[in-house]
Amino acid sequence: MNHFEIHLPGGIGFSWDRGAEEHTPTKQRARRPAPRDLTGDKPVNEEMLRGLYHGDYRGLQFASPLAYTPIAVPVNMMGLPTPTSEDENTQAALNEITEMMSERIPKLHRTHLLLGTAWRWPRFDAASGELVWEEIPDSIVADILVDLVTGRPGAILTDEQIAITIAENQVAYLQRKRRFEASQVVVQYFGQKPASVSDYTAANRAGILPIAFAHDTDEGEIRGHSALARIIRDLKDYHDTDYRVSEILTKFLPKQIQDTEDVGKWMLSNLGTDQPEALADYDVAGNDLIVNRAGEKTSFEHLPGEATSAHEKALERKYWKIIEGSGIPEIFWGISLSGNHADGDNQMQKGVQYVDAIRRELDDPYTDLYAASLRLLSIVRGQNFKPFKMGWNKLESISADMKSQIFARFATALTQMSGAAAMTVEQMHKLWVLNYPETEPGDFEEFVAGITKMGLHKQFVGLDYASGLSDFQGGQAGAMADPAGQGADVGAKGAAKP
Repeated sequence: MNHFEIHLPGGIGFSWDRGAEEHTPTKQRARRPAPRDLTGDKPVNEEMLRGLYHGDYRGLQFASPLAYTPIAVPVNMMGLPTPTSEDENTQAALNEITEMMSERIPKLHRTHLLLGTAWRWPRFDAASGELVWEEIPDSIVADILVDLVTGRPGAILTDEQIAITIAENQVAYLQRKRRFEASQVVVQYFGQKPASVSDYTAANRAGILPIAFAHDTDEGEIRGHSALARIIRDLKDYHDTDYRVSEILTKFLPKQIQDTEDVGKWMLSNLGTDQPEALADYDVAGNDLIVNRAGEKTSFEHLPGEATSAHEKALERKYWKIIEGSGIPEIFWGISLSGNHADGDNQMQKGVQYVDAIRRELDDPYTDLYAASLRLLSIVRGQNFKPFKMGWNKLESISADMKSQIFARFATALTQMSGAAAMTVEQMHKLWVLNYPETEPGDFEEFVAGITKMGLHKQFVGLDYASGLSDFQGGQAGAMADPAGQGADVGAKGAAKP
């Protein structure tokens, strides 16, 4: 075989008998000076990712169900950060902060996973007299000024266009630029400024820049990556293929094949007229009766099964490629725990490890956020707070309301994972023990008893008055017919006693 090679301008070569690996090396010659980007100038495509998650982004709607569950389930399993301190006054303040922000913390976790970076800036709102964790969208963070000595941000610059309603059916657009520094915050407005809005410079009492909750960062990165970043192209392909299948099924209506020697007579028998324009309104799929005379015959042409079989196979292949390539454990995709018992346990263990990794990823930014929040409260209240340690779901140190929120979200995660009986009660109990090892859930029998009580309570709450009355009257009738209550105990058949 003769060697054939093409040389392109610029020193690019292509050979028919050499693989592409030679042209995509993992190493290259050193470049002097080597480029290094510390600007952090790649904000997230927030519109696309939020639209994908909520199902309203054009071109990705059919892939939205695949983007929802692997984000929502880990968030519901994470629970709440619960920092602890040996000082009672400090612990009370930490609990107060967590309880105050408990409704917003899961949204922070969702943004962290979905968008890759969630920014929070702690401040004290004098108007409401409350601590605020202000959300700063990653898409408006225009510039990050990095200190070359420390490698950490020295200032955060945001640039945003804001639409506000100033009167009935009147919208004003103004531009707001903010420069966050450790000592101060500078705010400037441009455009259609209302009379109540003016530029100002304020002291940064928290003494901290907006905090980045970044997911899956590379070394030296400030911004993170979305949990869906690896599979976004596959999600697009999935949407396109699924859309094509739906389009084929929608457009291909049944076709009527009519054998007749005289079309006019057939139309007169079936349409009441022999005018050709009447066929334009003839409904093939909705017609209930066809009258055929001698020599006439009607048949129908339907979409053949193989018309979409290739698409369906492609969807199945793409579905499993998305799951395998995402790096998100299979248990979080809402599918059945297949295989033997050991396989199910292995998947649950991977799921818990995944959630633990996300919690560890958030430990440092949460430590900074709580520390800055305590600093603000200390200024307002004139109190001194002691050091604390960051932890998660320390149920013994939080209020009953926060406990109920943790339990409710874990129950929601179980519902999302156990659709169509994909998870047994034993697996639910084990998942609870794995995910919250510091709690005392009790043995399996106690766990089942608790679930049973919850189910009975839910059933009771769902009953209306008439249903309850009929059950009560039926119970009275049964008691009168069996005054000794002999029929209530059917323990010999293995049923539970009421």
